[in-house]
Amino acid sequence: NADSVVLRTFNPEKNTIDVVATGGSRFIDLPDSLSLDEDGFSQRAFKSEKLMVIGDYSKITDASPHAIARDLRSVCTIGLRGPNGLTGLINIASKESDHFNDERIELLEAVAGGITALFESARLTESLEQSHKEAEVTDEVSRILTSTLDIDSAYDDYFAEVKRLVD
Repeated sequence: NADSVVLRTFNPEKNTIDVVATGGSRFIDLPDSLSLDEDGFSQRAFKSEKLMVIGDYSKITDASPHAIARDLRSVCTIGLRGPNGLTGLINIASKESDHFNDERIELLEAVAGGITALFESARLTESLEQSHKEAEVTDEVSRILTSTLDIDSAYDDYFAEVKRLVD
């Protein structure tokens, strides 16, 4: 059993990794948004694009005294890889030293793969909905332009539809 889980997603506009979900107690008092321009364990894990496991957290150079005081012992960080690279990461923490054995890591990697698939499905659904909206507007604009000989009236309706598309 892990004692804490934090799910972060990559925000390319801000160059940050942002908390979207948490479970358990948070050992480290980090801001919800971590800049990738700064150095820290989560940022290094994200940039390295590698699984990171720490069996004894107190021995890393930038260990949080607050986390050590709360008995944080082990940390595992797994990147979420989408079709265009990393889309986020999961930080899992435990009060047990060397908590993350091969079996647990394999399970966590499978969970990370499932989360990545859910993110990609949501992104594709959103893209499909936007494409559907654009097709509806295009159909309506075509209907407006071909339904009348009064071009001034058609332009008013046309621009109303274009505004709806932009909004």
